[in-house]
Amino acid sequence: MLKSRNIRLSIPTRLPVIALASPVDLLLVAILSAVSGTFIIMVITAGVSEQNDEFMSLELGLAFVGLLLIYRYAQTLLLRKSARAIEEALHEQRVRVAVKVLQLDLSDLNQVSRTALLDGMARHYEAVSQATMPILSGFQNGILLLLVILDLFWQSFVTGVLTVIFVGLIIQYYLNREGELKTQMIGAARADASLRATAEDLVDGFKELRLSRPKQEAIHREIVELSGNVARCRTQGAAVISDLVILAGSTSYMLGAAVVFILPLISSVTGAELSKIVTTELFLLGPLGAMVRAAEPLSIARFSLSGIDAFEASLDQRGKAAQVAFPAPRTFERMQMDRVGYAHRRGVGEEGFAIRDVTFELSPGELVFVTGNNGSGKTTMLRVLTGLYPAGHGAISVDGRVISEATMESYRGLFSTVFSDFHTFRKPYGLDEAGLALFRQTAQDLDIADKLPPDFEQGYDPEAFSTGQRKRLALALAMADARPILVLDEWAADQDPGYRERFYRTILPRIKATGKAIIAVTHDERYFELADRRYHMEDGRLKPVDPT
Repeated sequence: MLKSRNIRLSIPTRLPVIALASPVDLLLVAILSAVSGTFIIMVITAGVSEQNDEFMSLELGLAFVGLLLIYRYAQTLLLRKSARAIEEALHEQRVRVAVKVLQLDLSDLNQVSRTALLDGMARHYEAVSQATMPILSGFQNGILLLLVILDLFWQSFVTGVLTVIFVGLIIQYYLNREGELKTQMIGAARADASLRATAEDLVDGFKELRLSRPKQEAIHREIVELSGNVARCRTQGAAVISDLVILAGSTSYMLGAAVVFILPLISSVTGAELSKIVTTELFLLGPLGAMVRAAEPLSIARFSLSGIDAFEASLDQRGKAAQVAFPAPRTFERMQMDRVGYAHRRGVGEEGFAIRDVTFELSPGELVFVTGNNGSGKTTMLRVLTGLYPAGHGAISVDGRVISEATMESYRGLFSTVFSDFHTFRKPYGLDEAGLALFRQTAQDLDIADKLPPDFEQGYDPEAFSTGQRKRLALALAMADARPILVLDEWAADQDPGYRERFYRTILPRIKATGKAIIAVTHDERYFELADRRYHMEDGRLKPVDPT
């Protein structure tokens, strides 16, 4: 019944931290840009001493124009090609990480915080993208700075030595304080994550806050404290960068003063030579400033890339090899759980709540109710049943064939679900034309079609629906999947009494008549007799009971 086909989710081979399509070519372009910039400086300094020679000034002017065109072309090529190569590398890493996340079991995903997921899949990449241009500019200006220093050595060995000493001081200062900068960035990132979480609490719990002045004051105090932590960490990080900027500026002035006041005393330079040296030194300010401005984006990028790598490493520890994707079965004759158990994890080697020895069976066209008190294990049982949690012991079989890890993905294809903690996507993902048509028809049957835009396949706003209507939207999407088993976890809980009656008396029988098997978790005792079979969950154990 199940035939193998190609792997659906494939992971690209790992890329280096920053992968470039042709790094040698890009390095050559960077060198060309820097060389042309250096010759521009040389032409300008030469023009200073040739002001009285009109013919030479004209030649130098033409050379300047030509070199400027080369410089602009090379710099444009460098920045655009490098940015494209880096973005392609980040794109491939994002895709690879997304695949690994999709391959996690739900129980593993539950061990990863929401903040870590958002940072590892989106926010860190955004930070690297924003840092790309300043870093590339700093890299290109670093090469330019090196070539200009070589030119200074050519003009005056002493000036070249002085320049290397002063630039070396700036670099050493940055290296000495890089650890401090990283510490402040880590602190700011943690404080910012806490602030985002509290802001989400404010939005999600706004009704509760409006009803309680003490709650409002408490969350306000926490926001003030967290915002202050963010501001303090970022201010301290900015202080490191500002100190670096101040040091670079003052060092440049000191270097200029050394050339003007000290160089004539220790070296036999003419006035014209000194003028050219000073002009060249002034041109150092541009590339030196660009390198200083790149220091903070470079630290941010390194911090974000280390975060991406750490997140991916954590996925590798939790994840599994890509499964072979078997075609999802469209029909089944009998599904069984035989003495299945599963235990939640509290910590390393510590077992939490567990369901034990669950035995259950289902056939097409059956309506099965599952009842039980809150916390009895109903939702956990459904997640094991649908393959979201791996069974700790026992066996799940379809038509006599035991479901293994290799066939689990195909097995999950039997189920459409609306869990109590369901999520409604902003687009009807995964639906073909037939599925979209069925979704449209079901939305009309559930009285929510008027809430959908005409081009609903391009997206819609779930927040435009009330709580009960969002459940109807989720049910319409589940029906559009056209899978043989429908799982509903307390679906009627948010419906008004009239619609609840319609759900049990009209909607469920209509779905059942299509041949779908339905598993519905419910507390509505007045409708128990409508079920073909009923199971009751208590303390993690499932027992069959008389529906009547």
